[in-house]
Amino acid sequence: MWYLQLEREAAAEPLLREALEIYRAADDPAHRHYALALRGLAKILENRDAPGEALPICIQAIEVARDFEGDRELVTAVTNLARMAWQVARASDLPAAQYVLAHEGMEICLAEKPDESAYINTLGILKYRLGEYEASLETLARSHSYYSQEHAGGVPADLAFIAMGQYRLGREADARATLAALKTAMANPELRDVEDNRKHLAEADALLGGEQDNLTAPNP
Repeated sequence: MWYLQLEREAAAEPLLREALEIYRAADDPAHRHYALALRGLAKILENRDAPGEALPICIQAIEVARDFEGDRELVTAVTNLARMAWQVARASDLPAAQYVLAHEGMEICLAEKPDESAYINTLGILKYRLGEYEASLETLARSHSYYSQEHAGGVPADLAFIAMGQYRLGREADARATLAALKTAMANPELRDVEDNRKHLAEADALLGGEQDNLTAPNP
């Protein structure tokens, strides 16, 4: 598609949006360029660090892939949606509407891949962001059971939000025990050197009022 080959995304974006409006007005989602335009616009929004804007585009791309494309395109569309939802989930200060849409997106992803541990984790985090603490803990427990098979003791993306969920529900002793397990996990350089993991620890520590024990930066 010629408008996907434009070097400047600022110029490509309005053309992609115009193309999508034309396809929608023509009620022609099966048009071979429709899915490409959706994916192109979602990529531009991702590059602009606007995952909340990209989410509805990614959801549309899944619908088109499911109805008019093949399995390979559907897998790609699901992966793209999950990536956008994660970008929303990892941030603690976004509008609630973005968490709601990301939650919807992850339910779509899990309908396609119900046992994908990363998707279950993202859904659990989004439930925490939405204040659904009991449901978040139930979901994160599933994720924790998967990840504990790969990493003894679990991974920070589960442990941090389990600790915070427990704390929000008044289970302070459980929360502090989970926070201790998180800090033990972060002693592993493979986990400590991941920026998101350090952010999860900082968020949990700030909520529980603890100390980060010099684990907020990777080893030099």
